[in-house]
Amino acid sequence: MIITVFRSRVRADAEAHAAEAERISRRMLELATSMPGFIAYKDFVAEDGESVTIVEWESLETLEG
Repeated sequence: MIITVFRSRVRADAEAHAAEAERISRRMLELATSMPGFIAYKDFVAEDGESVTIVEWESLETLEG
């Protein structure tokens, strides 16, 4: 299994960009789930605004396509 981690931190002016961030997140999920070898996609958000997304893949070969 291969795990990809995406990490980000919300800026102070994030409220102004919330809709765009949500659109990007939905698109990332859509792309990941359509790829061969996809296993799981999980989002976590900490109290300080840091966000982590973990995507699991069957193998490096399927991830590289």
